[in-house]
Amino acid sequence: MWSVRNSQMVLAGAVLTLIIAIVHQILSLEQTVLQQNTRIQDLETKHAVQDTRIQDTRIQDTRIQDLETKHAVQAQAAEKTAALVRVMAQTSGGAPPVGTNMKQSNGRWQPPDAAGDFDYARIGQLGMAEPFSDASMNHMSELNDYLASIVYLPKVAGSMSQYSRLVYIDAGARELASSIQSWFYPHYLPLFPERLQSALHVAAFEASPCLQDCEYNSPEGKKFVHDFVNFAVGTENKTMQWSAGVVSPDKYALNTGINVQELVEVHSLDFAEWLRQNVRETDFVALKMDIEGSEHTVLKHMHETGTLQLVDELFLECHGNFWGGLITDIPRSACLQLLADVRSAGVFAHEWF
Repeated sequence: MWSVRNSQMVLAGAVLTLIIAIVHQILSLEQTVLQQNTRIQDLETKHAVQDTRIQDTRIQDTRIQDLETKHAVQAQAAEKTAALVRVMAQTSGGAPPVGTNMKQSNGRWQPPDAAGDFDYARIGQLGMAEPFSDASMNHMSELNDYLASIVYLPKVAGSMSQYSRLVYIDAGARELASSIQSWFYPHYLPLFPERLQSALHVAAFEASPCLQDCEYNSPEGKKFVHDFVNFAVGTENKTMQWSAGVVSPDKYALNTGINVQELVEVHSLDFAEWLRQNVRETDFVALKMDIEGSEHTVLKHMHETGTLQLVDELFLECHGNFWGGLITDIPRSACLQLLADVRSAGVFAHEWF
């Protein structure tokens, strides 16, 4: 009896010892898990700190890149301004000082400063334009040689995706066949992408009184010209005395011997205001100007009102006392200066005949 009880007690003690050992092992394992979790948390904290440092480094890199970009932009603006001055030196015979506005100073036009809205992409294009010639163009061969040398802006402008519409303005259109039918449609229009050719708007200005049955009001005329404006191109809305070959800009006087009976009263409009109301900055604007000497005051007015910047390419017939039959004392040098000033303002300008 005693031996049975003794065996049971021994067995119970062994089981208790085993249980204690198991519990101890479980507690040890739990302790190990807790230690491992603590290590994992430490590693996660360390990685989070490292991620934060990496993020801070990236932020600093971004700031450095922003500063480098800003400095690069400033350097580029300075280079473009210098390029503008170089172009002006080539086209104007000397570079006037860079100003902070578009007003005239000492008879010379100034470009905007580096912070202005000047289209600096036009700088390189201006350098590609043909030089102005002071030749008299007495012979048709000389004139043809000059016209053949003209570099048209669409040929050097590259992509024209920034333009949504092509606008051709003939200021001093005369007859429909003078330039719209004979030059613009067959020679100039094909230089543009088909997208812009299909988004074409043509406006013609003519001061000479046009009766209701004149060609611009005919079905044929309306095929080529979308807007016909029977007004003289000027600097204000008014009535004025006008005759072909007779000009009276503010700065230049008429020569003597004018037959006053040749003058007729016509309407004149502020061309700068018309541009502001009818042309968008996304338009490619080509302007042909043949306005009997008024170009000197009209272009200056456009420049001072900021509307000259709406014009991309200008074909200017500049009038002076070198033209036979033109009653004015405008010298040839004034025309060359006018063309240089217009080009220095960023317009791709050509002399036209």
